Amino acid sequence: MRKLLFLTTFLALVISCGKTEEETPVVQGFSQLNTDDAKELTDEQKTTASRMCVALTAKRISVQRDYEGDRRFFIFKRFKKECGSQEVALEDASATLTSPLPGEPGQFKPLGNLSDGFFSSIITEDHPLVKDFCDDVVANRSVLDLIVVDGNYQKYIIAGDSTLEIITYQRESDGEYYARRIDQFTISLNRDNNQGFLTSRASGTYCAQESTETKYYRQTTNFTN
Repeated sequence: MRKLLFLTTFLALVISCGKTEEETPVVQGFSQLNTDDAKELTDEQKTTASRMCVALTAKRISVQRDYEGDRRFFIFKRFKKECGSQEVALEDASATLTSPLPGEPGQFKPLGNLSDGFFSSIITEDHPLVKDFCDDVVANRSVLDLIVVDGNYQKYIIAGDSTLEIITYQRESDGEYYARRIDQFTISLNRDNNQGFLTSRASGTYCAQESTETKYYRQTTNFTN
């Protein structure tokens, strides 16, 4: 399968896929949402999304079951980009993960003091950004790429075999919804102790109207064991 280079709204990524770049939606900052543009996921997209959601579920179960009384160490490489500038590297972060208390989400606990931009939360299928989406996918219901979540609209883009992008449209004073925020998760689908953990995570906001540029933090995972 040949590798294609396509531009996402965060950065240029090289991924393995057999699709042309025209099939990858590009959303401009502050663009107005047209709810009539919502599309049902194709069977192929649903299969890919199902793999992601199942992996996130497996990770939640594993964290609750396997890390009680034990710790696992992670090393994260971190990056930051401001509007009008290039991405720069921040200091690496070492963190531990232990089993959360019942009913509580797990968190990565950094070792030492860090500057801003560390993602401590653990993304599972119960996380607000993906819960409704994953519920529909796993239940094998018809899944739209646009879902109302907490009063905002979220657009879901399958951006690769293991990458999910989520664009949040927020309601403004004129009553319309505009693209403001974007999150990107790349999920390990391997059936090992890394299943469901994120190999890469980015979160940011659009810089300007009618622009695809974003300012963001990005974090990649080095699995140490």
